[in-house]
Amino acid sequence: RLKFEMYPNPASDKVRIQLPSGAENATVEFYDSLGRLALSKKVTRINNKMDVNALSKGIYILKVFTADQIGSQKFIKN
Repeated sequence: RLKFEMYPNPASDKVRIQLPSGAENATVEFYDSLGRLALSKKVTRINNKMDVNALSKGIYILKVFTADQIGSQKFIKN
């Protein structure tokens, strides 16, 4: 299981995602409460800032996929 940091949480406009060393090439995806993909971005660094303005207010599951690991956390959009 991939462990990563995400802050601030809750957030209204930007969220920072800190990936572990070696996880530079990853895909970050936000899924809404119905399991629909709401936002997806490929990242190439371990420290990433993502714009979440396009997301509606609510609870999301943030998933991070690397070549061999997956991690997830709950995210709240204000």
